[in-house]
Amino acid sequence: MAIKRLKELAGRKVSKNSSLYVQIHFELGTLYHLKEKWKSALLHYRLVARARAPAELKRYQNTAKEKAIERLFFLEKFRKVGPSEVGEIKESSYAVERYQKGIVETIDH
Repeated sequence: MAIKRLKELAGRKVSKNSSLYVQIHFELGTLYHLKEKWKSALLHYRLVARARAPAELKRYQNTAKEKAIERLFFLEKFRKVGPSEVGEIKESSYAVERYQKGIVETIDH
């Protein structure tokens, strides 16, 4: 019900510079987020993040940007591996020497 009402409001001509625009799309993003409709949530968070909002609504934009980034990472298709497939990370015994050599070569050029 709330999504339907907010979508109706979003369909009206509302200036992208207005606080109403930011609040409508932030709430839509949040509601879609709660319903796990990630792509719809991301769409509305992006609209908030790109809006030219009044200063008092910057906190909405900051939160929307954070949530948009979270949703992007969540939507990525990362291959999951089983416990037997997890590898090891080993520190190279020559890492410091290679790093120092690379810096010196860069400076000398």
